[in-house]
Amino acid sequence: MSEMSTDLVGTCIAGWPDELAEIAIELRSLIKKTLPDCIESIRWGYPVYEQDGLVCSIRNASRHIALQFFSSGIHLDDPNGLLQGSGQKMRHIKIRKKSEIQKKLYSEWLVQAAKHNCP
Repeated sequence: MSEMSTDLVGTCIAGWPDELAEIAIELRSLIKKTLPDCIESIRWGYPVYEQDGLVCSIRNASRHIALQFFSSGIHLDDPNGLLQGSGQKMRHIKIRKKSEIQKKLYSEWLVQAAKHNCP
């Protein structure tokens, strides 16, 4: 990850309301720990993570953060039906409090999403 993109992501998140920024910072750390080779950038106005293609993004809304999975969304193991969305490929989970972050599950989804992109 380049310092330039990291600074842009940090600046982007810093502009969000404190409670949402805390969630985003935690997710960002989890993504970077789980996928250390991913590329972090700002696209469409929010942080995006790529590894052999788009993996996920962290998007802020008025009362939650959405962890979005791009084309891999419909392929993720989700036996409890936590992922939301009705599009052809993308799915997301809404996180309203930092305590709702399920690190183990989200890490598994991140690995699955990255593997989905592998040629």
